[in-house]
Amino acid sequence: MKKAIHSKQPIGTLGEYKSIWMGVDDPLESELIARELRKNHRRPMKQIRRIVAVKYWFQIVRWTLEDMRVYAPLFGAVVLGILLLLIAVS
Repeated sequence: MKKAIHSKQPIGTLGEYKSIWMGVDDPLESELIARELRKNHRRPMKQIRRIVAVKYWFQIVRWTLEDMRVYAPLFGAVVLGILLLLIAVS
C-alpha cells in the first residue's frame, strides 16, 4: 500500500484560496490577508480583498500620521469635534 504524499503549502497560503496570494508582494498586505482568513476563511475573496484594502490604507495613513507626530493631537481634535457635535445636537 502506497502512502499518500501530501505537498506542503507555502507559509503564506492559509485557507482554500490560493489565488488570493497571487500578486501580493507587500508584507503588510499579506499579514492582513492572513488575519482575515484566520477570522473567517469562508467569506468570498472579493469581500476579503475589500476589507484588506481598507485596513491596508488605514494603516498606511496611521503610520504616516504617527511619523509626522500629529497622531495624538489629531485624535484629540476628532474627539473634541464629536463631543461638541453631540452637545450641539442635544
